[in-house]
Amino acid sequence: MTQKVLVTYGDGYGPAVIRAAETVLKTVSPGTEIVHGKIGADAYENTGYALPAETMEAVAECDAMLSGPVIMGDIAERNPISTIKKQMELYMEYGEFYTLCDYIGTKGLDTVLLSPTIESSLNVFETESLDGVASEYFTGIDNISKIFAKSVQIAEKKRRTEICMVSDNVLYPAREKLIRSTFHKYYADTEFEVRDISTKIAMFDLAHDPSSMNTIICDIHSATCMWGEVTGLVGGSGLMPKAYIGDRKALYMPTEVYPHDAVGRELNPTSAILSVGVMMLNFGNESAYNLVLGAIRDMYRMGRTTPDVGGKLNAEKFAEGVSSLILSEINSD
Repeated sequence: MTQKVLVTYGDGYGPAVIRAAETVLKTVSPGTEIVHGKIGADAYENTGYALPAETMEAVAECDAMLSGPVIMGDIAERNPISTIKKQMELYMEYGEFYTLCDYIGTKGLDTVLLSPTIESSLNVFETESLDGVASEYFTGIDNISKIFAKSVQIAEKKRRTEICMVSDNVLYPAREKLIRSTFHKYYADTEFEVRDISTKIAMFDLAHDPSSMNTIICDIHSATCMWGEVTGLVGGSGLMPKAYIGDRKALYMPTEVYPHDAVGRELNPTSAILSVGVMMLNFGNESAYNLVLGAIRDMYRMGRTTPDVGGKLNAEKFAEGVSSLILSEINSD
């Protein structure tokens, strides 16, 4: 079955890194049908909408979406990425974190991090008054169940042995009880080793021994801490793959580049290209996933990287190098 992917370049550094990822996508999966759409400030300038109707129609027709970042600036519209996550019921945020090479990051780290997306998993109601702000959260059992059911599938696909639930929402004990009971329900009859720990213990364990957790599921209130820590352990932001996953579709993007990270990191296409690899894995093409990851690691090992990690290549040349290595591996089989 031919897969159909919508590619939107987005704003800022998006076109450079997404074009690089698209080059690799065409190499590793030449049968994939690619269509293009507009999103963000670029779309607004051309159509008057940050999320044109044509783009939403393409989202509905495609199996997956590969997008660059959206920079709204002064545009008075909801962020279109948030709209897509809500409309397409992309309820899980997915990230992989591992060592790319000997000279970047912490050795021994190899973990999958899963957490709910706010847009599809949590309804928040706020009421302002002269005395302050009243906030009310609604957590649906159906959404929580979907997240844990999907996490079992992902852990099995990734051949993981351990699942670690990280959550300590002391402000909402009833939500905490619901999440923990649902977690144990879904993993009770599996062969995974299960841990259920607080955020501070999880952060300590990862810092002390990066190999101590191979699959982490976080509640929303713990996710920010855990994403920040594993990002630091791999050597900084903008290097790892990211996806927002639902039952039928998924959105793949480069990870956010933090303000104080290496100069030029935003023009490093590693994250976007690795996200293409995760797309292949979710399409059921594990060999393509391994080809992408292997080629990226070879490029780093040889020092054929972008300037932010000590190399001299731009995004386009880096993608060409990755594609060349992939083709060499394919032709050698």
